[in-house]
Amino acid sequence: MPIPARPPRTCAHLRPGGLLVALALVVSGLFGTLPAAAQTPVAVPPDAPARYHPLPSVRAQAEEMQGWVEA
Repeated sequence: MPIPARPPRTCAHLRPGGLLVALALVVSGLFGTLPAAAQTPVAVPPDAPARYHPLPSVRAQAEEMQGWVEA
């Protein structure tokens, strides 16, 4: 009685979701460092103005919204 040949080890033994996860891991490993390299810190001068935009008062927002309703 001959010994049956062992099937080759390929991705065929993985379920479809497992293959997708394996591919996602490879792609994330390749592109995972790109966003971190793009966000390198920069020197901010100490006299730079603050970058925030205060919201108008609730009353001013309500008046603007009322204008939208009446339009």
